[in-house]
Amino acid sequence: MKKAVFFLVLMLVALAGAWVIFMNRSNGNTMSYTEFLQRVQTGQFSSIKIDSADGGSSRATIRLKSGGTANTILPPDYSAALKVLEKNSVSIEIQDSSTNPARLLVNMAPFFLLLAFWVFLMFNRRSFLRWHDSAGPK
Repeated sequence: MKKAVFFLVLMLVALAGAWVIFMNRSNGNTMSYTEFLQRVQTGQFSSIKIDSADGGSSRATIRLKSGGTANTILPPDYSAALKVLEKNSVSIEIQDSSTNPARLLVNMAPFFLLLAFWVFLMFNRRSFLRWHDSAGPK
């Protein structure tokens, strides 16, 4: 029973980690910020979705007029980019990245690991005490 609980917790942590990696992977079409600004000015974008971060750089997913998508990272102050996007009639959607379930899971992972370690120690305490009593000083 103890091993089953330990492996269940271990499996849940592994699945959560795989889910976070899968959700945060890039589609491979990443462009620099300079290239992003140049392509906005040439009118190649139809819409952009910005995952706004708390004071740091922000991830942006861009929908091209040709139907494809691309990714870029915007600097902490991307107000100049917003002006260029508005000037070129690009649809802008800004999301709060703190509400992203993957971010919540990453933030909770240390707590779950600590909890799993504590459960493991509690289940193994009895066997440790039996070993200590039998191998202790005589």
